[in-house]
Amino acid sequence: MANIITLARFVMLFMQSPLGKFLVAGRFMRFSYAALKEATFGFVFLIQPWPALFPAFYAAYAPCLTALKGILVYATVAVCLARGLPVIIEFAAREDGLFAAFRN
Repeated sequence: MANIITLARFVMLFMQSPLGKFLVAGRFMRFSYAALKEATFGFVFLIQPWPALFPAFYAAYAPCLTALKGILVYATVAVCLARGLPVIIEFAAREDGLFAAFRN
């Protein structure tokens, strides 16, 4: 349990660092994340009718389109976790947070 508390303290210090503030509250990061989400959801919803509307095009480029879809989805999830986990861990590490019962 001491390792979890040490990790939580590290994350609390990380959240107060310039990199932590950039990830969680920076305007550029918020805009980039919003643009990435928009591109991902737009592409995923746009590609759904292509097999029926453009069968020849979709048959020729299906592997590339599927790879692009996977890259967009995984990138969006990675950025979401990179922005969200420090906030959750900081909450859990607070004095009255999730790990309060394990403190000495």
